[in-house]
Amino acid sequence: MNKRRYLRNWEGIARADPLWSICTHPDRKDGKWGREEFFETGRGEWGSLVRYLSEQNIALPRNGKALDFGCGVGRLSRAMAGYFSTVTGVDASAAMIGLAREYHAGENSTIRFVHHDQPGLSLFGNNTFDFILSVLVLQHIPVEEGKNYLREMARVLKPGGILLFQVPVADRRKRPVFDRLRTVLRIRERLALAGIGQGFRMEMFVYPEDEVEAVLSGVSTGIIHRVYTNHTEPGYAGKFQVISPEQAGDYVSVMMVGKKRDTTD
Repeated sequence: MNKRRYLRNWEGIARADPLWSICTHPDRKDGKWGREEFFETGRGEWGSLVRYLSEQNIALPRNGKALDFGCGVGRLSRAMAGYFSTVTGVDASAAMIGLAREYHAGENSTIRFVHHDQPGLSLFGNNTFDFILSVLVLQHIPVEEGKNYLREMARVLKPGGILLFQVPVADRRKRPVFDRLRTVLRIRERLALAGIGQGFRMEMFVYPEDEVEAVLSGVSTGIIHRVYTNHTEPGYAGKFQVISPEQAGDYVSVMMVGKKRDTTD
């Protein structure tokens, strides 16, 4: 999928049912997410992530500058605002950024939302952010482009900063034809019910785990923790859990934590 088609695809999805396209809970399609209920999933997810990282003795740079990559309407940006001094949400979808600004108008001056549909993260300088978060995002970006975004995230991350991101690393749909067909039909049915079936596709991309690690290692960012998660499970809706690969459904999801080395040492 080329860049223009990819962006057009996501603009269509964002305009059709924006909140459901971010949290695809089966009971909330067709605009049935209440706004406060939707943002509560972000607060719950962020709280779970912070607790989990604390249990792993991974300290987040509190009161620093944070970037929410692929922020959508700001579901996690809002939750992060109480933890960091400033939060910047960036997204390639103009529709999503428009809604993010509308939903947060006058609420919190420490959050800003930026539309950026160009390759990379050229609007940010080197070593800008103390923390970068990206979940439920890279899985919808073609792999080579996604790897370039990871390089760019490392570039704009400060030395010693933390990058937390999630990607699918295996497609378990490589099963008998009948099972694969049933999965495709189920996905199409969900999209059609949300009004997304007219030329728009919510594509999923699988990232080879070793390639992801190699990309970040090449830009002075080492993986300090990884864990299999339920991010790609149906009805995820921010209810973060650690699971085994055997428990995964169609895709095996990994959450990785990277830390940027200080290259001046």
